[in-house]
Amino acid sequence: MISKMVMEENHPVCFLYRENPKLTQDSGWRLFSGLETQEYVDDATNWSLYNASNIVERDNSIGPLLLNPVGSAFERKSQNDDWYEVDDFDFEEEIIISKLDQNWSIQRSDLFYKHIQDEDTFVFAMKGKTVRLMFWNHEGRNKIEIKQDLSQTIENQEADESPILEKIDLSDESMLRIGFITQESD
Repeated sequence: MISKMVMEENHPVCFLYRENPKLTQDSGWRLFSGLETQEYVDDATNWSLYNASNIVERDNSIGPLLLNPVGSAFERKSQNDDWYEVDDFDFEEEIIISKLDQNWSIQRSDLFYKHIQDEDTFVFAMKGKTVRLMFWNHEGRNKIEIKQDLSQTIENQEADESPILEKIDLSDESMLRIGFITQESD
């Protein structure tokens, strides 16, 4: 979605951010000249949906920015200045419920994009954060054995890949819930 100040009045893009897409043909990017007032922004007739190639043809410095995930925001002072990432932009977000299967669901911010990796693994990603949920059904094994195996998997993760920043154990009498937080380079 691009402000008509950019596409019709030929002002350069000086601010853009990416939210979760609202329509199937929408990337989630919102592009502004930086001159728009709140009144202007609130009027839906001042916005149009354009193919990304249209804006990149006009300003190729925007192309690499469009590869960034939901939760990204960039600005620059003028068309001749360098882009810099904005880290204090307040994204509007809603809490939604994602159904994982017939028994499980999760509350999440709509800034997280949902991806189903396989029938037992769900990935929720946004700028700077990825959550992977994996479900196991270990029939015939007791809880202690399962927890030991999963704990060993976490230890192997730490040795093989990114260092673990925090280990999490929210298990209770009825369910094992363990995990970890890492700082990944990609």
